[in-house]
Amino acid sequence: MYGGLARILLLTKNSLLSFTVFETHNQSVKSPCTGADMPTRILVVEDEPYLQEYLSVVLTDYGYQVSLCADGVEALNELLMQHIPDLLLTDIKMPRMSGMQLIEICHQSFPRLPMVVCSGYLDPWQIEKLQSRGVGFIQKPFYEKDLVNVIENSLRNIWNSWGAQQE
Repeated sequence: MYGGLARILLLTKNSLLSFTVFETHNQSVKSPCTGADMPTRILVVEDEPYLQEYLSVVLTDYGYQVSLCADGVEALNELLMQHIPDLLLTDIKMPRMSGMQLIEICHQSFPRLPMVVCSGYLDPWQIEKLQSRGVGFIQKPFYEKDLVNVIENSLRNIWNSWGAQQE
């Protein structure tokens, strides 16, 4: 039991089954772009299918609308087609285009896009560099509540910076 939620996960080689017991977290989260009662849109960039599915299940349970991409190239194509999410959640080690390359391009092309890195392969100096640029970070493996806290903090930081710029 964790925060009123019990989640049973069954991982097999090619799939993930998730069972939620008792209370769910499914709540409407206002979109930071429109302020409307729409789910906050998160683009998840992860090359491991079971992690994609796990992140999708967890974030959907917390009220987010989730889109999935398998690598940085696929994510960049989504962004260039004007499918701009409210937040980008990316892995680092992926085929074709790494998460670091994707972050660099996004900083230049979409400077107001909040980003969170979810990885188990970064050195402390790399984490510090990301965080100094306003990119959230969570180390794999993680508790789902910690992931949601990092996402909410990243969204809150961008909302606060928008408010400060308008004053």
